[in-house]
Amino acid sequence: MLLSLPIIAENSLTNTLRCPILRSYLVLTGITFTGQLVYASGLCRSTAYDSHIFDETSHEHPQFDWELNIGDGHFATTPCFFTPAQATAGRVLSAQEKTWNEWLQLVRSRVEHLNTVIKNHRMFKGEPYRGWVRNLKMFVNISLNGAAAELRARTRRDGDRYPGFGPWPH
Repeated sequence: MLLSLPIIAENSLTNTLRCPILRSYLVLTGITFTGQLVYASGLCRSTAYDSHIFDETSHEHPQFDWELNIGDGHFATTPCFFTPAQATAGRVLSAQEKTWNEWLQLVRSRVEHLNTVIKNHRMFKGEPYRGWVRNLKMFVNISLNGAAAELRARTRRDGDRYPGFGPWPH
């Protein structure tokens, strides 16, 4: 899942404010089926295509051959992703495709919940961040680590928010 972080950034080399353009950065996050934040990329250009960000950061989140991911339509060209069936060019989805999309949406709603937890941080509320991009990188890193720690603490206190699947420990 990608988080969009709108900012007004200062150029670290010339110390000039880049106005009036509102820039945005993306952060690729990895979230387990039980709702734990296990990966966060660095800041990525908002103009970068989602699946390209995944591919370019694959060395940071290695996976076994049998591991698969769930993503939106942007990841349809990435081989290790389950994505919703698309109704392109006026094509009508079959009942099986609609059921598939509902199953994927159930899991994706867990991810969206975690995005809400992250975006509820004070830094992400209200106006766009104003300041140095290198500071934003550190603030995002701290915020995401804080969100991951908060989720782990909640899990220890209340148990898993979502049930795991399979015989292995989650």
